[in-house]
Amino acid sequence: MEPIISPIPKVEKKIESKKEEPIRLGDKTIKLKDGSELKGNLIQYEDRYIIEIEGKKRVILSKDVESISF
Repeated sequence: MEPIISPIPKVEKKIESKKEEPIRLGDKTIKLKDGSELKGNLIQYEDRYIIEIEGKKRVILSKDVESISF
């Protein structure tokens, strides 16, 4: 009599993406690779920046930023 071997259940690993907390940088001037400059309240979040100018928010990808004036 052979023992009954039940299959081992597969354990799926849940990949938890760690979301970064937004970093408030304050009033800064950023220069974009296209040559334009923007001044406003800057927030860094993952791979992008959010700049608030006169109450309007604009999302800028990190790859489009040439420099940030601190």
